[in-house]
Amino acid sequence: MAGVGERSNLPCVHQSYHSVVDGFEAAPLVSRSALPPIVYGCIATVTLGICVVVATATPQQVQHFTASVGASQRVASTLMRMPGSDLASTVTNTATARQQLPGARVSRIPAGLQLDIDMTGNMVPSWTSFPGIALGSLLALAGLAMAVYRSIGRVQKVALAAATGAKALPAGNHTRLAPPPRRNITRCANANADGEMEHPKYCESYVESRRRPTHTVWIGKVPVGSEHPLALQTMTTTNTRDVEATVTQCKKVADAGADIVRITVQGMKEAEACMEIKNKLVADGYDIPLVADIHFAPKVALKVAEAVDKIRVNPGNFMDGAKKFDDDKIYTDEEYEAELEAIEELFTPLVLKCKELGRAIRIGTNHGSLSARTLARYGDTADGMVESAFEFARICRKLDFHNFVFSMKASNPLVMVQAYRLLAARMYEEGWTYPLHLGVTEAGEGEDGRMKSAIGIGALLLDGLGDTIRVSLTEDPDLEIKPCKILAGIGQDSVKEAKGVPDFGEDRQWRNFGRREADLPAQREGDVLDYRSLLHRDGSVLAAITAEELAAEPALYSALGCKTAVGMPFKDIATVDSVLLDKAPTDEAALKVLRRLQEAGLGVFIPLEELQANPVPNAVALMTMSQAGGGAPELPEGCQRFAVTADGTETAEQVSALKGSLADLVLFRPSPDLSYTHVGRRFFEYLRRDDIRIPVIFAKSFEGVTKEELVLQAGSQIGSLLVDGMGEGVMLQNPGGSAANLNELRLISFGQLQGCRMRNTKTEFVSCPSCGRTLFDLQEVTAQIAEKTGHLPGVAIAVMGCIVNGPGEMADADFGYVGTVPGKIDLYVGREVVKKGIPMESATDELIELIKEYGRWVDPEPAEEELVAEAV
Repeated sequence: MAGVGERSNLPCVHQSYHSVVDGFEAAPLVSRSALPPIVYGCIATVTLGICVVVATATPQQVQHFTASVGASQRVASTLMRMPGSDLASTVTNTATARQQLPGARVSRIPAGLQLDIDMTGNMVPSWTSFPGIALGSLLALAGLAMAVYRSIGRVQKVALAAATGAKALPAGNHTRLAPPPRRNITRCANANADGEMEHPKYCESYVESRRRPTHTVWIGKVPVGSEHPLALQTMTTTNTRDVEATVTQCKKVADAGADIVRITVQGMKEAEACMEIKNKLVADGYDIPLVADIHFAPKVALKVAEAVDKIRVNPGNFMDGAKKFDDDKIYTDEEYEAELEAIEELFTPLVLKCKELGRAIRIGTNHGSLSARTLARYGDTADGMVESAFEFARICRKLDFHNFVFSMKASNPLVMVQAYRLLAARMYEEGWTYPLHLGVTEAGEGEDGRMKSAIGIGALLLDGLGDTIRVSLTEDPDLEIKPCKILAGIGQDSVKEAKGVPDFGEDRQWRNFGRREADLPAQREGDVLDYRSLLHRDGSVLAAITAEELAAEPALYSALGCKTAVGMPFKDIATVDSVLLDKAPTDEAALKVLRRLQEAGLGVFIPLEELQANPVPNAVALMTMSQAGGGAPELPEGCQRFAVTADGTETAEQVSALKGSLADLVLFRPSPDLSYTHVGRRFFEYLRRDDIRIPVIFAKSFEGVTKEELVLQAGSQIGSLLVDGMGEGVMLQNPGGSAANLNELRLISFGQLQGCRMRNTKTEFVSCPSCGRTLFDLQEVTAQIAEKTGHLPGVAIAVMGCIVNGPGEMADADFGYVGTVPGKIDLYVGREVVKKGIPMESATDELIELIKEYGRWVDPEPAEEELVAEAV
């Protein structure tokens, strides 16, 4: 099974690809998109063949001639050879044929086709019918050509639709997109169903964190590269023309610890303002480097290079401009090369100017804004992202300019991680040493935004990738710096400590990006409880509870995410799947609470020693591997199931002993002294070698941390394994609840699973972090939309302040809310705008109606007091 970003020399639209982005699968492109045109083409081909055969038929070939003409008229004539010159006449219709040829079986003869009977009695086409035959041949040939053209065009459209997880629906002569219900899958973008792929080196080491060696790129006074600390970045949200406001925000982020700040520059007036901004900052004693964010405007880039320290260019729109995603164009090699030459001509002056002035460049590819040319050749894939950046990098290298960095941003952490890995692998192949700027674009706000950023950025930092980072949040820019510092600390500490593990011969298929296949608990003969609900098929959340929490019954149910009716708990969409207790309760009240949880479908895990001393009916015994041995160990009274624990120090032989075990899961909780990422990789490699399919739950305890640190550490360390498809769930602990209580830990855990595209329990929001282009209060509007639509698991909504990177910037969303002009909103389905110029006052309600129109809306569940009333 192949995966994200496999490099191919052929356009992906001409191959049978599974195209998947955002963790969701579309059907193979060719077989799904081209079927109707192929049918039409076959009909046209058959018709053309009939005309040619009839026009060139010999007397022998005419006999028993059978043909189909049109959709509703069948012509079948079996002609006999009849001697006699008296038959030298013309048969012009069916009745005449039956009169003159009584021995022949004659079906309908189409009007306009004459059959002559020659002197030997053989019936051949009349010369007078040839013009009609010729005309029919030409029409059939034209139909065939049109079918082929439509087939190619639809393949391309559906390639784009599939890359966003959308359906392609016929709409006249065009294809409109409709988002389908999302499905978790085991492949990611551009996963070719055939053949195994090689998995080249993408990092310095897979057994410990080691920085990828790079040369130094200077951005003003700030050095960026492997020999220097990670540089922290953010971006202003002010109108760039408002010089005073922008200067004030630059000072604020610099005081918060930012090393570099980016400013949006959409036109010449903004470019001129940048000179004023730079001068005022220097005059006030601030030498923080400025980066100009450029889209669509090569001339503006040339101008602003005089004022700033770095230029960010987007390969997807530096030359191409805004894209039309219904474009059917397929690029020939000659056309493709011609555009590359045009890009070189346009980009070269900027490179030469930056080289002359000592400026830096960031070649910043965005997953959602690839050029039409790149999409036509590679699809919306990691391959396309990397190649798009390499096209610009080759121009820089040709001009002997090396003061540039790369970035591969996406709002989907899984796609982002795959793109950066592929980029690093390609640079290893080429011998390039350019630094990397890391970021998950449009991550959102709050815990969700931090979690998605930690999953993407943290996973790469723990592999030693990344030299400068930005956490893109829908919050004020200075609030991005603290999570930046925490993530940078996680990456740098991991490299410094170099914990790692000895070489274990890893064979991780990082380019395949497949979820590990595990056997979930199944019901067995003699079970007195339904154990199938111990875990969830899309990813499980376990919660560790204490005796004190067990005593507060109503509060416990709420913290576990249970709904209640007349005091009895039952599962909701975000209820934990199982609970774990370190001590077995003995009092009847606590046992009653556990019994109610079990009846609601929650599993109860308790250590073996505790159950031996104080049995708890139907609890799952938690034991070490040595206690479990192989097969089914002896269990305490009232206990029918067991699970095992692992601490990451197990040898291959010890893990192999799990082969054939009846354990329902492995609780993986390494010591804090070990590198969670690397002992985890080793453990799963041992499981893979023996095809051990027991589910694994990642457990981690956090002490002495803040809630923000807990989110970012869990996202980085556990996320670094989940993004490779390892693990079937999480259990987070914070003894004492100093950073997060039981309910908060539950929400963080579900957020982690959703961020890793495993289990959706709420609406997914893709919201940009705002900048000078934003046309409304992004934070306020996002909060309003989330309040009304946050109960739609499996639905992704993009809230975009502008459409600078094109509709593709919402590649991971089903529906889009996009600012176009002040006070007006456009609504999107996938990448297609379906409603334009809606007043902001009614735009949220219109969005809800759009979601309903496409069958993705469900009404919010009734409040708990309503459920109580119904139960009474």
